[in-house]
Amino acid sequence: MMILTLPDVILLSFKVRRCEVADVTSGHALIVEDDRLSGQTLVAILRHHGYRAELVTTVQDGLSAINSRPRCVLLDLMLPDGDGALVLASIRSKRLASKVAIVTSVADGERLASLQGMGADRVFKKPVNPDDLIEWMTTHGCVAHRA
Repeated sequence: MMILTLPDVILLSFKVRRCEVADVTSGHALIVEDDRLSGQTLVAILRHHGYRAELVTTVQDGLSAINSRPRCVLLDLMLPDGDGALVLASIRSKRLASKVAIVTSVADGERLASLQGMGADRVFKKPVNPDDLIEWMTTHGCVAHRA
């Protein structure tokens, strides 16, 4: 299991900015997360593994960003302008093929079960284990790996 400390995240982020990330033609990952450090950490992890990722910080921006048809969505629930579940509901009502993982610190089992009933493909508890996240994305074909 890989646990990242803040210095690791800063170093990883610096390395990601300096290297060229392979173009991923089969889709991208959308991260809907209002906490900048958490969001940027997820972006850095995905880019480090060769994925193309977009970060938005509100429900409204998430609803707009799903129009680009992301292959994978990492979705926080508690966002400044509302409930992230609205993004999940919109993805499913539009019948998008996006895989959706809820990334949350919410511990309410009933709430999490209802999200899976709405079509969430996976729930990750914060802090997310990067190895588990990448394994899930790879197994579920969320985005293609670099060559």
